Amino acid sequence: MIVFDHGPLLVFHYDVTFSSSSPRRYIAHRSLPAPAGRTGVPHHHDLSQHEDLENQLYQLSRLCAGRLALCLTLIGAGLAQPAFAQAKSKAGSSLGPVAVLELFTSQGCSSCPPADRLFELYAKRTDVVALTMPVDYWDYLGWKDTLASPRYSQRQRQYAKSRGDGAVYTPQIVVNGKVHTVGSKQSEIDKTIQSLSKTAMIVKPVLRKVGDHLEIRIPDGPTSMGQGEFTVWFASVQTKADVGVRRGENRGEVLSYFNVVRNISAIGMWTGTAKTYQVPLHSVQHASAEKCAVLLQRGKGGPIVGAAWYGH
Repeated sequence: MIVFDHGPLLVFHYDVTFSSSSPRRYIAHRSLPAPAGRTGVPHHHDLSQHEDLENQLYQLSRLCAGRLALCLTLIGAGLAQPAFAQAKSKAGSSLGPVAVLELFTSQGCSSCPPADRLFELYAKRTDVVALTMPVDYWDYLGWKDTLASPRYSQRQRQYAKSRGDGAVYTPQIVVNGKVHTVGSKQSEIDKTIQSLSKTAMIVKPVLRKVGDHLEIRIPDGPTSMGQGEFTVWFASVQTKADVGVRRGENRGEVLSYFNVVRNISAIGMWTGTAKTYQVPLHSVQHASAEKCAVLLQRGKGGPIVGAAWYGH
C-alpha cells in the first residue's frame, strides 16, 4: 500500500502491484531471465504549505467565533488550490496525447497476464493512446488466441526490423514506434514515456464525425520533421474484452484485455502538408468496437509522430 497525503483533510490510497514476470522470446522459443522484483516505497507529500493556513484559520476562529461562514469560505479557498491544479492538468490533455503504447500480448503466453493487468492503467490515461495488439504466433502451444490477428504479429516484426534489433517477444510494449520494453515493467514503461514525451507527438490530427463518416484533418507538419511519407492508420478499438482460456499455459484463467485493437487499416498517406480524409465508418469500424484511434507513422513501422482518439 502506498499512501499519498494531499493536505490535512485529503488522503488518497493506492494499491500498487509490481510484476517480475519474464518476457517470452519468439525467435528462440524460450524465456528470458526474470527481472528482479520491485517493491513500492511509501511517499508522503510535504504538508508544510498547509500548516500556515491552518494556524491562521485557528487564530481567526478564536477571534471571530461568530463568523463561521467566513471561516468555511477561507477553508474552501485554501483547499480548492489542488483541485484547480488538477483541472488545469486535465485541460492540458486536450492538447493531445504525448505517447502511443502498443502492447503485444497473447492468451497463450503465461508471462502476459501481469502486463495485461498493468495495461489497464495506461488505457485509462487521457494523455496516451494505449492499444492492445494480440499476436497469433503462440497459438501452436495449445490455445488459439481469440483476439489475435496475423496483422499485429507482422506489425511487431516490422518494428523489430525497423529498429534492427530483431527483438520480438511477449509481453512487449512499443512506445511511439521507437523504443520497446517488457510490458510488465511499469518503471521502464514510464521512463520511456517521459524520455520521448517532449519530442514525439509533433502533429495533432483533429477528428470529428460528419454524418456516417469520420473526418480526419491533419495540419501542416513542422519543418523539423523532414521529408517522407507517413501512413495514416485507423484502429478500431474495443474498450475491454474478457476471455476464458480453456487450454494452453493459461488454462482455467479468465483474462481481461483493455483497448483491444480489433482492426487496423491504412487509410492513406500524408506527406507533410495539410490534408483532410473522409472515412466511412461502416467500412472500417469493427462491430465490437466502441471507439477508434488514428495514428500518423513514418512508413509502415517507423516513429509515430501524431495520434488522436475519437470516442475515448
